[in-house]
Parts: sequence; structure tokens; C-alpha cells
Amino acid sequence: MKKFLPLSIFLICVVSSVFASPFDTHIFYYNKRNKEVKRKRATHYYRVQKDDSTSVYSLKSFSMVGILQWECECLALDPDNIQWGKFNKKSKDIIKQKMPRGMVLHGRYRQYFHNGALVCEKDYDNGIELSFKKFYVNGQVMMEKKYHDGFLKYYKVFYPNLVPKLFRIYDKGKEISFYSYYENGKVRIHREFNNGVVVMYSEHDENGNLVKQLDQLPRYIHGDLNDAHRFITRSIVYPSDAQRKDITGDVIVIVDIDTNGDVFNTRIVKGVCSSIDDEASRVVKLLKFHPAKSNNKTVESELRFLIRFTLDKKV
Repeated sequence: MKKFLPLSIFLICVVSSVFASPFDTHIFYYNKRNKEVKRKRATHYYRVQKDDSTSVYSLKSFSMVGILQWECECLALDPDNIQWGKFNKKSKDIIKQKMPRGMVLHGRYRQYFHNGALVCEKDYDNGIELSFKKFYVNGQVMMEKKYHDGFLKYYKVFYPNLVPKLFRIYDKGKEISFYSYYENGKVRIHREFNNGVVVMYSEHDENGNLVKQLDQLPRYIHGDLNDAHRFITRSIVYPSDAQRKDITGDVIVIVDIDTNGDVFNTRIVKGVCSSIDDEASRVVKLLKFHPAKSNNKTVESELRFLIRFTLDKKV
């Protein structure tokens, strides 16, 4: 019986080495100032780090009551010089902590609410973001982004009942289609783009019936909308009272365009003060357009402009 004992010990050692974890696990403790501490009594949160032989790090951050805050996989660029970001003390519902400098995300990153539900989820490939999802507290998807070759491919926003609210489609970073929806899932607004210019626009009611459709949107007579913005910038006279009081801000104004291409009405959606709002309305009335068309007939239409008032430069 004794002569079989060394063989048994050898087999146990081999089996143990085969089933041993390929990861090295480390636990780091931090105080409220995000400084590493040795005493658990002074700990505010801790991180569990698992390293494998290919420099892939699996990181998890927990509160001291054991609630998972975030987890990810990443590559070490400089494992001897890892610096953690600052802990955001202002956040109450969401724990927001920056990822460590010196690391590149590779794989999935997840962030959690205090109740354990997902806040967001991101997928990375060697530091390049591939997809992004944000969630409601109940776990339903709130927003989703997808990337391809470094460019945004599509962007979706959902109602709490998972019905789409907004859907944007992109081609190499340029928007080509836009949809907005009612809560019943019916299309509300649809736009098609060509090189950043809207070439088709339609509106529907909650039952899906077509309310308005433009085959040709109004076009600035001296170029595109960028040229219209440049004209606005050159034409603005900064109100003297706003200059004295150092008042700045953004004005959003809607212009109504008649069948001749003239601006016959303006509406301030977001204002700054009366003098700046009046100046924004004055200058957009100077614009001249090719009128919009529907079924090859000229129709009334509207456009929205954002005018930025700054004392050093008007944009």
C-alpha cells in the first residue's frame, strides 16, 4: 500500500494545477478621497482585480456593503503607473467613477444603480467603443447607440414601455434618416437627408395618417443653411443694454416662410432677454428662401435657427 502513496500525491498535484484559476486576484481598498488604504475600517469602497497572462484585467468596484458599482475588462498600457479617477460625491442615485488612466477598455463595461439594476452597458474593442446602452431604473432600455468603423451607425431612444421614441440612422457619421414616434408606436415625424440637407419631410397624427409632407424644403437663396447662419452672424448688431449688463446666451427662433420665400412671422422658442430676442427676430426676417414644395406646389413652411450671442464673437 505504501509504494502507491507517492503516485497518488503526484496525481493530486497534477489535477490541482490543471483546475487552478488562471487569474491572479487582488483586492484594493479606498477611502472617500479615493486614496488606497490598508485598514478596512477606513474603507469607503473596494475593487477586485483579476489579471491573466495576456494583460487582460477584470475589474469590479463594490461599496462596503457589497453593492456592485461597476465592472469591466481592460488592457493594461502601463500597469506600473495606474491612476484612478476621482469619486463623484454629488451623485446620489448613480455611482459615477472614472476609469483608471493607463488602461484601455476591452470587452464589456457595466455600471449599476444602488438597487443593482443596470445604469449603462458599453462594449469596447481595444479602446474603441462599439455599442452603448442606457437603462431605466426598472431595467428597460432607455437609449442605444451602435458604432461601425469608428462612426455612429444608429441612435435609438425608447419610451419606458420599450416603444421607440427616436431613431436616427447614420452613414459614416452623417445622418441620413430621422424618425420620431408617438407612444403607441406610430411614426410622428420622418426626415431624409442628403449631405446634411433635408430632402424629405413628413408629419403624421397619432393614428398614422399623413398630416404634412414636403418634397422640397425651403432653401436659403444664397446657398445652404450654413450660408444663412453666416449671414445672420454678419448682420447682428449686439444690443447696447445687453453689452453693458454683460448678457449672453442662445436664442432659438422659428421662422415662418410664405409661398414666395419671404419670412412673414417669427416665434422665439428660447430667449435670453427682450433686446437680444428682438435682434434675433429682426435679423432672421432679412433672410430670403426658395419656398418649400409639396406635390410640386409651393407651400408655407418653417425653419428653426439657433443664434448664439457672445460678447467676444457671435456664432
